[in-house]
Amino acid sequence: MLNIYPFKNVFGLDISDSDIRLALLKKRGKEIIIASLNELPLPDGLIFDGEIKDDIKLRNLLGRLIKNTSGKKINTPYVNCVLPERKTFIKLIALPQSNTSDLGEAIKWEAAQHIPMSLEEMYLDWQIIDDGKRQDKNLSVLIAAAPKNIVDSYTNLLEGVGLTPISFETESMAITRSILSGQNNNLLPLLIIDLGGDHTNLIIFDKNSLQFSSTLSFSGKGITQKIAEGLKMTFADAEKAKIICGLETKKGKGQISKIITPLFSELIDKIGETENYYLNLFPGRQKFKKIILSGSGALLKNLDIYCQKKLNLPVDIANPLVHLNVKQSKIKILAEQACPFTTTIGLALKNLLTYDVTKSPLPGKKEKT
Repeated sequence: MLNIYPFKNVFGLDISDSDIRLALLKKRGKEIIIASLNELPLPDGLIFDGEIKDDIKLRNLLGRLIKNTSGKKINTPYVNCVLPERKTFIKLIALPQSNTSDLGEAIKWEAAQHIPMSLEEMYLDWQIIDDGKRQDKNLSVLIAAAPKNIVDSYTNLLEGVGLTPISFETESMAITRSILSGQNNNLLPLLIIDLGGDHTNLIIFDKNSLQFSSTLSFSGKGITQKIAEGLKMTFADAEKAKIICGLETKKGKGQISKIITPLFSELIDKIGETENYYLNLFPGRQKFKKIILSGSGALLKNLDIYCQKKLNLPVDIANPLVHLNVKQSKIKILAEQACPFTTTIGLALKNLLTYDVTKSPLPGKKEKT
């Protein structure tokens, strides 16, 4: 999941319970452009809670997604594919310098203390974030693990339509790559709130590395359903009302805001719990200094203002096109239109960036078990 491969012509594929999306990016000189883009909604039940339930129907839709892309035709079998965040485990661990003589075994032992499943049932990958030698501190290692049955099912799906998976990666890794730039070194503690249709990811990024992530059931679909129930309207009409009104109290006589504000209040509480857990887990770490909203729900009206007021922190809306030159791309897309493609773009960028915020800042210090 964390490995970097030497392939250049690789597209990104994001698979969720409700949608599939792809993006193919190309290098044009020093610039990165969008070559291909597409998305398809999925019928209910094909994927549930990240688990593939109907492989055959999903293969057919995946074939259609690849065949009918906007821009260049997809003529490569190579793909970087996402794994469902709620089915994976990613965490930064610290190991004493004395353990480096048998690092692989030390990491396996430490990983077993944090992962609520037997390692025999998991694929485990890791990379060194900081070797600690410069300050005579512990080794910082980012570990990622996913159940073998989940990874194998996604592999079978891709191979069933003639694709070759180059890497599997968690949503949080792809998201941070997509929206963060190495220009500011990303040294401040950031909380990325990725608001998706099916779930929400809380991603903590600090000291040039992804530190921690957690998944909440809070979702765009859940918000829409609450509006539909509260105002006794269809799901489609509730979705339109959500987009038009959001958290603005002056629109729709404030009815939509009144219904959904308690849901966001619960989200704010969860953010506070996550911050406290993180600070207790890593003594000496700082509180969040900034919030970044990403994903398809990031543009909900007044959400940034609401979060800024409740959390008393600056809030930015992510730009998933920060690494791309859209002007040179045949596919023209605005940052707000690209929000649903944040994970997809991050996957497609994996083999193209000269500076990747998800890589170790220490060259040559990547290992695998």
